[in-house]
Amino acid sequence: MKTFKIVIIVFCVLAFQTVINGYISIFGINPNFALISVVVLSILYPDYKYMGIVAVITGLILDFITSGVFGLNTLLLLYVSQLTCYFAKQFLNDNFMSVLLITFLGTVLFESIYYLFNSINYISFNLIKAFVRIVLPAGLYNAVISMIVYPIIKKYVSVSK
Repeated sequence: MKTFKIVIIVFCVLAFQTVINGYISIFGINPNFALISVVVLSILYPDYKYMGIVAVITGLILDFITSGVFGLNTLLLLYVSQLTCYFAKQFLNDNFMSVLLITFLGTVLFESIYYLFNSINYISFNLIKAFVRIVLPAGLYNAVISMIVYPIIKKYVSVSK
């Protein structure tokens, strides 16, 4: 039952991200619902293998529906899920501050590497400017959105426990 519910969450998140995400852009920055859901699920289920599989499947689907370096979303979601599982087991409690902090840090890591890899093709790309104008605001935006998503996912998956 848990796996079925997580499949439904991933499907809904990816559908939401592709269909509605453009309408909730703030200053050209869109929340990364796939990343947010992987972080939240990794906090709720800090199982490396299970969440690794969820992250890879989510990332592959995201790679197919977005542009950029193919496989990058998959690898980055996998890394973020594994780091989140580690921190969830070692340090984090199942609370809003943990979700806020790890979502912010996960987004900064994800977006920094994502922009670094995608900027290889651009000679005049300013990584520091992108970090200040895109990565940090995206981290804040995802952290705020995670405060909305976290209780929804937690309530949905807790029914099956």
